[in-house]
Amino acid sequence: MTLAVFLAGGEGTRLRPLTVSKPKPLVKVLNIPVLTYNLIRIKNIGIKEVKITLHYLPQLIISEYGDGTSLGLNIEYSVEERPLGTAGGIREAVGNTNDKIIVVSGDLITDFNLKEMLEFHNKRGSLMTIALSYSEEPYQFGIAKLNEEGRIVRYLEKPSPTEVFSNYINAGMYILEPEVLKYIPKSSEFDFSRDLIPILLSKGEPIYGFYSKCYWRDIGTIEQYLQCNHELLKRESQELYEIAIKNQKIRKDIPNLIEPSLVNEEAVIKEGAKIGPFTIIDEEVIIGNNSIISGSVISKGAYIGERCSIISSIIDKYAKIHDKTTIFENCVIGERTIIGRGTEIRPNVRIWPDKYVDENMIVTSNIVTASKIFRSMFNQGLIRLTLNSEITPEYAAKFGKTIANIIKSGELISIASSSRKILELIGLPMISGAISAGNNVANLGIFPMSVARLASQYFKSKFGIYLLLNERNQAEVIIHLFDEIGSNIDEKTEKKIENLFYREEFRSVDIKNIGNFVNIDINYIVEYYVKVLKKLFGNDLNNEVYFILERGEELLNFLSILKKTGFNISFVNDFKKIHELKKDSLIVKSDNSFSSLDLLNHEGEIINSGKRILLELYSIRENLSKRTLLAPKFLCDEAVRYLQGLGFEIVQKNLIFRDYSKNLTSKDFIILEPFHAIGISPLPYFDAIASSISISKLLIKKNYTLKDALEMLPEHFIVYEFEEAPLEKISKIIAELGKEEDIETAGNSAIINDEARCLIQPSIFAAGFDIIASSISYEKALKFATIAKKYINKIRNKT
Repeated sequence: MTLAVFLAGGEGTRLRPLTVSKPKPLVKVLNIPVLTYNLIRIKNIGIKEVKITLHYLPQLIISEYGDGTSLGLNIEYSVEERPLGTAGGIREAVGNTNDKIIVVSGDLITDFNLKEMLEFHNKRGSLMTIALSYSEEPYQFGIAKLNEEGRIVRYLEKPSPTEVFSNYINAGMYILEPEVLKYIPKSSEFDFSRDLIPILLSKGEPIYGFYSKCYWRDIGTIEQYLQCNHELLKRESQELYEIAIKNQKIRKDIPNLIEPSLVNEEAVIKEGAKIGPFTIIDEEVIIGNNSIISGSVISKGAYIGERCSIISSIIDKYAKIHDKTTIFENCVIGERTIIGRGTEIRPNVRIWPDKYVDENMIVTSNIVTASKIFRSMFNQGLIRLTLNSEITPEYAAKFGKTIANIIKSGELISIASSSRKILELIGLPMISGAISAGNNVANLGIFPMSVARLASQYFKSKFGIYLLLNERNQAEVIIHLFDEIGSNIDEKTEKKIENLFYREEFRSVDIKNIGNFVNIDINYIVEYYVKVLKKLFGNDLNNEVYFILERGEELLNFLSILKKTGFNISFVNDFKKIHELKKDSLIVKSDNSFSSLDLLNHEGEIINSGKRILLELYSIRENLSKRTLLAPKFLCDEAVRYLQGLGFEIVQKNLIFRDYSKNLTSKDFIILEPFHAIGISPLPYFDAIASSISISKLLIKKNYTLKDALEMLPEHFIVYEFEEAPLEKISKIIAELGKEEDIETAGNSAIINDEARCLIQPSIFAAGFDIIASSISYEKALKFATIAKKYINKIRNKT
């Protein structure tokens, strides 16, 4: 026998306020609950035994379907007191069954051919078969790579735009043999994508993916929900459209109805009202005289007064919109909310259930709800936002409160920045938000990035926050979040932060239990940093190192303490003074985070990064015993052979940016990243101070001038370019680049390997691609960087 299990426990947080008072599976599309479509479709392939897993507002689903008799099904329910995950919920629901199991996400709207999938599963002898759909923007789903037989060979859950290796996405439906259940622990949180699938793949079990060209929508956002309703009105799925019209009575006798639209027979449309196109009206709705409704969903029992105008918005159950109200596009009015006469609701506003808005008001922002999500908060482990636009003091305070709510009350958060202005504008509100949630905060002030991460280790901060002014666009801030060992937070924590930020479900804290502002003696942090440097390089630095810093005065305190410990490091902020410096001194240009590095000669000329990188690595081999070099695949063959000749074991691997710090804190690596100083473990981040000490030590040890050292190195040039591209097109462009004869792809990057090696990778600094070309000839590096730009430009304009 085959048993169907529907996953219906999710909260649907991104659909709020629609899901504040009902679970997502009961949200209606064309006036029919999403779960109803799925139940009818499972019955249509001959399966009548159904179990439904519940967690969020379970009684509403139980009340809606009862024992399933009305649908010709036998329905049982499994209510989870705490979320058990997709796989854990299935295990709890079916126990030790010997039946084959079809699993369907109850909040999907799809006409996926389950019958064909079942036949495929049986024919392949699969232990587990995953339904696959196709998406140009697969970031919110699991993605799978298949071999020729349809067997899954690689799988990744919810990749960032830069991690995508396939556009085949997990469609939220599975077929399981009962033997799979032995891999799922009882009464434990366990997920198909994060837990079960990786285990089965690691054990070599036969897992297959079945792709069906079908209608498939995850109505995860308000925009997707409206789009789905409009698509079904256009009959993009005839099967689903027919389910909708067969399960309600449709009214057709409306004078000013513009098709495609759908109006329930029990709705009242008064004289002069104009409905459509793309409008759905449920039962018990009243539309007043001369009102205009287009592109909208009007739910059961809603009242719309006279001469109202509603454009591409959602009016939830029993809401009341009084006369002469205008509601612009993409708004949601929650259940039982009352909007007073003559009010104007501006675009993209969300109003929670049971609210009252007085008459003649202009509403421009949400009322007790989250802002609209324009894009994922994190990209490669970082958050990049425009100052005073995307990130305001209010946003920052909410972000600080979010971070605090991820950890326990009373635990420590540390914060630092590369800019005093950023710290005051954004950092202080973050501190207030975190303290208001009951957490203690240490304000480290202006510190190098690597030192701030070491401070997390020293003080055992549960979270460290670093606010970095984007050097490419100083209207932006880049936010780094790291854990108590100074390593970037993992993807799971990123998702938690993003979900909580938009859900706004923060703990309440009594005034007696708010957190404290913790005063920090920075001498302890610098001493800890110096201890790490001395372990790497010895006790002092005789040669003088000068850093060119735009805002070096903000770091005077840090640099003066560092100098007292024996490291002779100073700063200048005027290029004109370079020629006055000692001839044997080392001149380095960096930003205030001390993570980037350029070498300058005494004429103020910047040394090409090709030779600078080789010099850094040469000095590290001379000063340290470390041998393993982790680097993206951008170095030309001649540079690779030179480094191997120095004794490096080179691991060429294109990493997501968040993973660099994880490797520095967990492995004894040297890490090369083309836009930063060399990363030297155990320092938790790229550190220009450490790199400059290493180079200076080499010059002293060999009695070289900088010019001598550079002349001893082989010719090597790096050319950097940038090409803009929308974030949502990044993965598509990489995939299209891979189709070119002379380009190979590796993970989230593309590589041209010809007279120069050219790496094309998603940028962390802007929306688009960084291009890094390496060659023994500057002209060849420039040539292939230019070729890469042309490829991207051609594909971007075509997609």
